Amino acid sequence: MLLAIFVFGVLLVWASADKNLRYEKEIQNYPGLFTINNHVYSSKEEFIMSGKRCGTKDLSEDRMFEIEQKLASTPEESDNEKRKKLNIITFFHVIKDSNGNGALTEAEIESQMDALNAGFKQTRTFFELQGTTETENDDWFAAEYGSAEESDMKSSLHVGDSRCLNIYSIQNSQGILGWATFPSEAEGDLDGDGVVIDYRTIPGGAAAPYNEGDTLTHEVGHWMGLYHTFQGGCKKNRNQGDGVKDTPAVASPNFGCPDESTNSCPGKKGQLK
Repeated sequence: MLLAIFVFGVLLVWASADKNLRYEKEIQNYPGLFTINNHVYSSKEEFIMSGKRCGTKDLSEDRMFEIEQKLASTPEESDNEKRKKLNIITFFHVIKDSNGNGALTEAEIESQMDALNAGFKQTRTFFELQGTTETENDDWFAAEYGSAEESDMKSSLHVGDSRCLNIYSIQNSQGILGWATFPSEAEGDLDGDGVVIDYRTIPGGAAAPYNEGDTLTHEVGHWMGLYHTFQGGCKKNRNQGDGVKDTPAVASPNFGCPDESTNSCPGKKGQLK
């Protein structure tokens, strides 16, 4: 199962390539000061480099190596198994504050799920929404990454085992658009498992230009085992980098609209092809 999830996560690179390029081009449309969710940055590049666009923490190289070893020892699936549709049971937990901020309608949740499934369509992965909850809790609504409030929220609301996706929509006080746990982090600790997003990133939300629902798609990619393409910088050895052979090594995220011959890792096949 872990291998299947990893393979489908890798395929997400192909499915989301066009959107990733569009994200980088968007930076050109926001020169000077960049404001999002009442936080002001000197530029959009500063916002992205601050880690607020994605708060998921990179795994250490040692931990990545352990995961690679486990994957290598997992029997390879048959061609028939690889062609099967992967259906992931999903639960959506809406957190709102005492003033009603954060409340989402059924239609808004459905729109977000549609965006998530569209992002994974080419991987034959489908997220089936089987339940939603709505909770009023000021502390959970403003929960920070790795906080006691986040832990309390997840331990109270999490449904199912590690094969079930639990989504939590909040408005964290740090201004982070979203974060997730990797599959390896759910081993023996389901209380921390799941994906957290700012509720304003749903389609039509207030977190423009990040209000098309793609923040959830990005974070679910991490939840399924996918690293950032710039993971490890220029280190593209067997157990380093993003673990995907067909993505070149890059020193750091690219911004604007770089020429496709850009090579930030000379000798490491770092071209943007």
